Amino acid sequence: MNRPSFNFDGGGIAEKYDEILVPVMFDPWADLLLEEVAPDPAWRVLDLATGTGIVAHKVASLLSKSGSLICTDISPDMLGVARQKLGKAIGQGQVSFQQASADQLALDDEEIDIVYCQQGFQFFPDHDAAAAEISRVLKPGGQAAVATWCSVAECEFFQLIVDCLEEMGLSELASKMRIPFDHMPAEKLENHFQSAGFGAVEVRRLTDELVFEQGTQQAYRTVYGTPIGPDLVKLEDEAIDAFKQMFAEGCEDLTSGDVTRCEISSLLMVARK
Repeated sequence: MNRPSFNFDGGGIAEKYDEILVPVMFDPWADLLLEEVAPDPAWRVLDLATGTGIVAHKVASLLSKSGSLICTDISPDMLGVARQKLGKAIGQGQVSFQQASADQLALDDEEIDIVYCQQGFQFFPDHDAAAAEISRVLKPGGQAAVATWCSVAECEFFQLIVDCLEEMGLSELASKMRIPFDHMPAEKLENHFQSAGFGAVEVRRLTDELVFEQGTQQAYRTVYGTPIGPDLVKLEDEAIDAFKQMFAEGCEDLTSGDVTRCEISSLLMVARK
C-alpha cells in the first residue's frame, strides 16, 4: 500500500513554512540537534533534506575555511528559500546545493564526515535505500545524525489539529497531518541504519516545547504554515470557522496568561559507520 506523502512545492508552501513554522518549531530544534551532535569546523558536512536551510544556516556559521557544506533536497522551492538564507556562506564558497532524491546523491563514496537530517527521513519513499546512500557517502568512522518526530500523540500541537479535523469528519486531512509523526517509530528508524551496515546506532527521545508568545492566535496562524495549510484554506467558510473555534477551545488548557505552550517530542538517532 502506498504511504501518503506531502508536497512541499507550489502555493508558496516553502515561504510560508519558513516564515511561520520555522521560527517557533524548527529553529529551536536545529539548535538542540547541533548541541547534541556538533560538527568539527574542518569537516565536510551533508545536510540531507535541508528544507529551507534551517540546520545548514547554523552549520555554516560553525565551519572554518577548510570546512564545507552540501545541502540537498528534492524540492526546488525549499532549495530556493535555502539559497537566500545562505547567501553569505555561498559567497564565501562554503556551501553548495543539489536538488536530489535522498537515495540518489551525486556524491563520491566516503567523502562526507557527518550527515545531518532534521525531520526529513520519515518522508523518504525508500528508507532502506536512503540509509544505504548515507552509509555510502560517509567516510569510515563518519556519523549520521537523524531527527524524526515522535508519534502525533507525543506532539500536543499537532494532536490538537488532528483531533479537530477528525471531529469535523475530515479524516483524510487528519491522516495527512499525521504523516510527519506516525511513520517512523524508534525501532524502525534503528533497523534501517543497522541494515545499512552502521556499527553503532543509538536512538534517544528528546522533549521540548513549542512556545507561542502571542497565544492562541499565533498558534492558529501556525497551523496554516504546515503543508496542510493550502487544504484548510480551500474549505468552506463555515468549516474554517468551525475549525478555528474548535482549535481555540483546545488551546485553552495549553495557555497560561498570554502564552500557549505545547509539548513536542522527537527521536534523535546517531549512527557511526
